[in-house]
Amino acid sequence: MSGITQLSKEIFSEDIYFIRTRLIILISDPWEKLPEPDKHLLNKIIEAIHFSASQVTIISVTQTSLNELSRFNPRFIISFGVPIAGVSEDFTPVEHGDMLIIPANALGEMDQVRKEKLWAILKSRFPRQ
Repeated sequence: MSGITQLSKEIFSEDIYFIRTRLIILISDPWEKLPEPDKHLLNKIIEAIHFSASQVTIISVTQTSLNELSRFNPRFIISFGVPIAGVSEDFTPVEHGDMLIIPANALGEMDQVRKEKLWAILKSRFPRQ
């Protein structure tokens, strides 16, 4: 064993752990192009379900699959207008393994009725602690 290898094992002897992403939010537009009202709505949703910015990963993608998302090992996924192969797009929560996927309309399409429908789902899945 070389001196460098031995030294690195002594300095970095602790195990490395995979930190699970708690919440992934999917949006179809790049963050920079997302209109300010949509950003504001998204921030309100994140705060309402008791998450902080450090617990959220926002991914801009036009479509994806459960296999692609599972590599992030998230607990929750909220998809705003991003089709996920094998998941309906009608606000019906889907459990896949230990992931909960909540499909919703794109942020810009969220009228009052859709916001209320999403909020009812979020309240039931993210109760106040």
